[in-house]
Amino acid sequence: MVNPKERNQRMKSLFAQVDTEVLAKQSAPSRAEQEKRRVGSVAVKSMDRAFVSIEDENRRLHDQLLSCESVIELDPDRVAPSFISDRLDIEGDGTFQAFVEGIREAGQKLPILVRPLAGRPGQYQAAYGHRRLRACQILKRPVKAIVRELSDEELVISRGIENSERLNLSFIEQALFAFNLKERKYSRELISNALGRKEGQRLASISILTNTAALIPEGLIR
Repeated sequence: MVNPKERNQRMKSLFAQVDTEVLAKQSAPSRAEQEKRRVGSVAVKSMDRAFVSIEDENRRLHDQLLSCESVIELDPDRVAPSFISDRLDIEGDGTFQAFVEGIREAGQKLPILVRPLAGRPGQYQAAYGHRRLRACQILKRPVKAIVRELSDEELVISRGIENSERLNLSFIEQALFAFNLKERKYSRELISNALGRKEGQRLASISILTNTAALIPEGLIR
């Protein structure tokens, strides 16, 4: 049986020819690998924060809508679209059919916002939620809605709630929407809010949008 002292001596002789500095360099990650890991870690953390932020905002909006007013069901054919649209073609969007199927299977999760139409009892106009409204029309089922008295300006501003969440509104749709609001004499601040612009992305981008739409005939855009 080998005693502890003899075992230690054998271990020392086994690694006597090993250059510890070379071994450390070989086992340690290179600077490029370290940078790649660092960047990857930062990207993952950034994505995590973004998803958490989106989830928190959606939850906040959902709670806000449900806590302020009661949600009722309306005949979707009695709800007219907003007097100004920010989408060129709802049903032409490649994701719309999947959106409709999602509502068919799981139901409408969030209500739309509508206002009563003056002088037309039982008729409404949508402030936002046009895709949900159109899906319910196609499915021939009642649309869940919050009814609120809104001025034209308040209706436009309310679009910012929806637009701040959306990722698939194209540049030219935003440009045409902004230009049409400008033609109605709304301020750039209000247009910015209606597009869901965050602080720091506001007035300069509105000028780019409206100038672009002014240079291209609407018929060509559509």
